[in-house]
Amino acid sequence: MLSRKHHSSISSFDVKSSSFDVKRFLARLIAFCLLMASILWILDQLAPLGWGNAVLAEKVVDFKKEQQDAIDVVFVGSSRVYRQIDVDLFDSKVPGVRSYNLGSPDSNLLSHIKIVEHIVGAPSPPKHVILEIQALPHLSVVNRHKFGSYYAHDLDRTILAASVCCGKQDFLQLKEHAVAAIDNSLKVGGLLRIAKSLSHQVFQDRVALHGRRGFIPLDDEMDVEEIAQRRSEFLQDPSELEVRRLKCLRERENTSVANDEQDDDALTFYLQNLSTDCSDTGVQLTFLIAPRVLGAYPVQRGIPNLPCLDLGDPSQHPELHQFETSFDVGHLNQAGAKMFTRGIAEEFLKLFSPQLNTSK
Repeated sequence: MLSRKHHSSISSFDVKSSSFDVKRFLARLIAFCLLMASILWILDQLAPLGWGNAVLAEKVVDFKKEQQDAIDVVFVGSSRVYRQIDVDLFDSKVPGVRSYNLGSPDSNLLSHIKIVEHIVGAPSPPKHVILEIQALPHLSVVNRHKFGSYYAHDLDRTILAASVCCGKQDFLQLKEHAVAAIDNSLKVGGLLRIAKSLSHQVFQDRVALHGRRGFIPLDDEMDVEEIAQRRSEFLQDPSELEVRRLKCLRERENTSVANDEQDDDALTFYLQNLSTDCSDTGVQLTFLIAPRVLGAYPVQRGIPNLPCLDLGDPSQHPELHQFETSFDVGHLNQAGAKMFTRGIAEEFLKLFSPQLNTSK
């Protein structure tokens, strides 16, 4: 048997060893976090805008060719901007302006904010930036690539996502955003997406973009297998369209926000500061609610004093929730896109017609 003194010394050693392991783990964790933060910052400074999203990267190049100082209005958002806002039609309804569609597929609010900050920080920014409102993306192992989350998670966007998740005490989502940030810092996501783009329709997009200033309706890309399949599945069973309409209607009418849809203080604060930063550089930031988007109204309720083009309310715009204007459950067809664009132009003129002056 061990003596009491010997046993005591062993226990003391175990405690010290355990204490040492914890300190070493914490030191390594802190070093790892600092390394990831440094890499994210470097990527943000050096990587070209849109490096993790092939279509967006091409559109940024095309946007620069269009000469930013000749663009008055820029639309920023998801595929509901990319596929649904006809800039030629918008320009014909709003005399004297020239607009560009910088919407992109596989994107989310984090990447949209980054694009806006890039536009505002460039020389001769446009007078108006119209930003689609969305909820913070809900990430998972399945959709992390789909949302282009690797590109979106630079240092500032990761801090924003972490703040929102902590405010909601959603620690599972906090973990997912942390994983996305780590993947981004290692450029895993970007490399995979660039490799995928080599066999994707991205080069067709480049050709189609010529003269369209970023707008490509879904109807024009029925030769893409994934898009044609979505259309076919919708036509076989369009019943989900009414379910989506009712969800949008309830969200719009729900002025007392449920606990799981509470306005995100961190996101609200960030969007308010973004609007202020835009104003300081002479840019008018306006928010946009597109039809069939869930999660937009809770965000908008947090920024009620900021200008917003609301086309998402089924009671006010029933035509944008009908089968005849649908490509699939979440997107409009070309006829619907024209209605949507006309609606945006009308709301835009209501807000800015008195002081509209596009001279640089």
